[in-house]
Amino acid sequence: MSRIRTIKPEFFRHEGLQDLEEKNPKQRPMLVFEGLWTVADKNGIFEWRPRQLKLDILPFVTFNM
Repeated sequence: MSRIRTIKPEFFRHEGLQDLEEKNPKQRPMLVFEGLWTVADKNGIFEWRPRQLKLDILPFVTFNM
C-alpha cells in the first residue's frame, strides 16, 4: 500500500545524494529514492521487486544506462 511522505528542504542539501545524482544523472537516483518512501512501510521496509517498483515509482520514465 502506498504511503504519503513529506520531503523536507534538507533532502535537497544531502551531499551524498547530490554526488550520486551527478555521477548517475540518467538513472535519477534522488527521484527514485524519494519514490521508495511512498512504497515503504512506516519502518522503511518494502518488498524488493524491481519491476513492480519501477511501475509504482516511475512508470513513464525510460532509464538509459
